[in-house]
Amino acid sequence: MTVALVSEDERIRARLGLGGTAPGGGAVGSDVDGPRVRVVSVDSAEFSGASAHEPLFVTDAAGAGLDRLRDLVGLTRRITPSRAEFAMHAAYGAALRSAALRGGVGAALVDGSGDVVALGAVEVPRWGGQYWDGDEDDARDVVFGVDAASRARTVTVERLLELLAGMGTTLPAPPERLVGGLLEAFDSSQGSYGVGHGGAPAQSFESLGRVVHAEMAALVCAARSGVPVAGLTMFVTAQPCRQCLRHLVCAGLARVVHLGPAQEAAPWFHADSVTVREDEAGRMPLTPFTGVGPGAYELLFGRQMRHTFTTPGET
Repeated sequence: MTVALVSEDERIRARLGLGGTAPGGGAVGSDVDGPRVRVVSVDSAEFSGASAHEPLFVTDAAGAGLDRLRDLVGLTRRITPSRAEFAMHAAYGAALRSAALRGGVGAALVDGSGDVVALGAVEVPRWGGQYWDGDEDDARDVVFGVDAASRARTVTVERLLELLAGMGTTLPAPPERLVGGLLEAFDSSQGSYGVGHGGAPAQSFESLGRVVHAEMAALVCAARSGVPVAGLTMFVTAQPCRQCLRHLVCAGLARVVHLGPAQEAAPWFHADSVTVREDEAGRMPLTPFTGVGPGAYELLFGRQMRHTFTTPGET
């Protein structure tokens, strides 16, 4: 089976020579009839719409890991996951156990040796943990088909429109007919409230939901097990929201690695305690993940495991 590498980023295409063939027969062009891995950069606009489920390889402006990727695809040498790739894949595995109505996110707490010490997923809590599929008393949002935070947003916006109408404001339609369009425009125009420089604070409704976010679930999992978290690294399959970011700062984590484009904390939020640089004492680095993404993990490393490599000296 041949794996193709594709990219919309001209810098990456030039570095990889897309359209040619990697040593060992692993094609790296877009003309290959087989599985494809999309190569994106943390500083590229194309990364914003990427998903943890998608087969991705993530690099940076300097082209980190691209030579290793060529060897990985070309099967030129035996390559196994890095600590970061292993940890992000563990976080992704946790995300898959979530049935959250607005999508699953996973988190993994990792010690200095690369060992995963706690996992967390977005899910409704129950006493002593979170609900699992198959629980007889399952009370997850997916069972009821209602997300409390989304309902709160709808009710709040509708109520605000009703108040405006009551104050004499002329609305183009009844409040209940305007809510959907307003929320759609609201979501499409805003960025993260805690990370980046987005507009309207959509995440302000998160506290009204029932689910525990993945980052918080991982911290609580560690607490239940008696694992100190200060100095650990957390890997998350999405950028932390403002609710989680404040707790990650307070927990004293050494670093948070997230899947997604690089973005700094908003200046008026936690820019005093969060940085995108690794060398600022007293601040928690918020680092974009680079390497084989979780959606390409089994494809690329499983292919390595199934391949028979010739050891030095063999003929």
